[in-house]
Amino acid sequence: MRQEDPIYRRLLINSQHLTYGLWMVFLLSCALLLDMHHWHTLSPLQFILAQLVLLDLSGLLLILQKRNFISMTRWQGFEPQRQSGIEIQETATARINELKLMTHAALKSAAKANEKFHAAQRATKHKSEFLATMSHEIRTPMNGVLGMTELLRETELTSQQQHYLDTICTSGMTLLTIIDDLLDYSKLEAGKLSIENIGFNLHRLIDQCGDMFALNSAQKRLPLLILAPTNIPETLYGDPTRIRQILVNLLGNAFKFTEQGAIHLSITIDEPDTDRPDDSISITFSILDTGIGMTQKQIDQLFQAFQQADHHISRQYGGTGLGLAICKRLVNLMQGEIGVRSDASFNSEFWFRLPLGIQAPPQYLLDPKRLANQRCSIVSDDPYLISQLQHLLHSWGAEIQVHSLTNAMKKPPKLDALMLIDCPPDQGSEILTWIAPVTHQKILLLGYAGTLPSTHDFTRVGISASLEKPISPLALYQCLEQLLQNAALLEPIPTSTAHFHLQFNNLKILVAEDNLVNQIVVRGMLSKLGITPIFASNGDEAFALFSQAEAAFDLIFMDCEMPELDGLGATEKIRSYEQQQQLNRTPIVALSAHAMDEHIQHCLLAGMDKHISKPVNLDVIKQCLLNYFPGHVQPNAFTLPASSPEYVMSANPKASDA
Repeated sequence: MRQEDPIYRRLLINSQHLTYGLWMVFLLSCALLLDMHHWHTLSPLQFILAQLVLLDLSGLLLILQKRNFISMTRWQGFEPQRQSGIEIQETATARINELKLMTHAALKSAAKANEKFHAAQRATKHKSEFLATMSHEIRTPMNGVLGMTELLRETELTSQQQHYLDTICTSGMTLLTIIDDLLDYSKLEAGKLSIENIGFNLHRLIDQCGDMFALNSAQKRLPLLILAPTNIPETLYGDPTRIRQILVNLLGNAFKFTEQGAIHLSITIDEPDTDRPDDSISITFSILDTGIGMTQKQIDQLFQAFQQADHHISRQYGGTGLGLAICKRLVNLMQGEIGVRSDASFNSEFWFRLPLGIQAPPQYLLDPKRLANQRCSIVSDDPYLISQLQHLLHSWGAEIQVHSLTNAMKKPPKLDALMLIDCPPDQGSEILTWIAPVTHQKILLLGYAGTLPSTHDFTRVGISASLEKPISPLALYQCLEQLLQNAALLEPIPTSTAHFHLQFNNLKILVAEDNLVNQIVVRGMLSKLGITPIFASNGDEAFALFSQAEAAFDLIFMDCEMPELDGLGATEKIRSYEQQQQLNRTPIVALSAHAMDEHIQHCLLAGMDKHISKPVNLDVIKQCLLNYFPGHVQPNAFTLPASSPEYVMSANPKASDA
């Protein structure tokens, strides 16, 4: 009989193996589609086609199972009489027809899903274009408002008028922050925000973040305590702009929601992981405040767009609710993670962890044994400052004594050769009187910007150096290192105040700008630097002035949107003319109300050298000119006041990155 045929038996066994294999493929495919990480990345059309494959597999499995069952029953000698080949064929034909109908319906569904997908893409594109246009239209008048406010600050004002100007400036910067958040969120939604991987110095990035909040810290008398370990490599690889943006956002929230206590910014190197590549490390950033706390329900609402802990917070503190959502998206793009820990009554700690690349072998800025066996005295009544200094000095190997400032001024204790003295606001003269008799010590005075005594008083009483709060680990380390290397008295070393005098009066500057108010703003700022600019109201005028000038221009500030010929076209004509006439390249800097990355790239492709987003401020223009003309500086001839408008405006991270 056929059941005894070995060939038939082998075919039957192979059929069973094929069935088992198809079952495995079917189950693995189901598991793959159920994995959120995989199916989320599929387009609607790809997802529907994957489902069709599973349907076909299931149909084939049913046919094979039925065929195997009949074959097995025949093999065992009791084939049901009511089963026949015709019935099997009819069943298979019906199943195939059913699958054809399902396939046709699925293809129609896939077409509709694909159409909706492209419609959503078009809607996202239109939304991004709308936000970019609105950003440009708002930034243009805001450049006039903030620019004129900055110029007005330089005039004689009463304290009430100064307060009004501060309010205008703060409100304007708040509006710009909202615009920037909306732009970032739209870029993230459209998938157009890219992450860089470049070398940067994390210690200096932390210093910049601390400087941005020095004014907030001084005004609220709210210490910002920065802690960083010595084993952070000098060069890390990642996206410093986005890391700074996340830190500034989280620090801004901490200052917003904290009225008393302190804010801690801590950086730690995570333990090595066997799954992590040898050329990378994991770093955790933590921002801990002593402000209001959050319940678990409120925490669950964080990191969602346009959401805050509750509506009372939105009314009391303001904000769009986009900041944390943007932070989460950025951290995810950098392959990291972000979270929060909070108590319902007070204290909140936001943290994020990022993998960053390192160079081999890594170099380090801070030596953990630099202050080994060095005795230091900390004189302060501030427990937060004492804790920070103890942590840093211990990590560098120093031996520390702590003295209360109040008790030390009443009864001077035995002090070490290296002294770190806290200078509370409004106690500068008392501190100087107490320090004057102290000799043979190297004294480092610590205080808020604008509250430290003058340089002349430092020299008179023998203060070696000073640091402005917030105290950054790198600035403190370098200052102490300089004190230990040089026994002579040093000039004070403020961290947030620039000591230089600028002389740009011999520069020939062309400004292409069609808006009359913006012309007044730029003219006023450049005149403060001794520059009398030449103006053009459109691209054609700018090219004519450039090509017909007897003496070449040193630099061109170029607006992008102008009548007749815009800034991009004017730049292309200027670059072409330079090549034809074999002229040296003149720096062209875009002064544009556009802030999208696409527009910045268009400017660079057209031949511009740098892009500055409006509204501009004097500090940004100074730094731009210094980059191109570094020889126009006289050190120690002039000191910018700590409360200068450019310092206030630099608290905007977008402006500082321009």
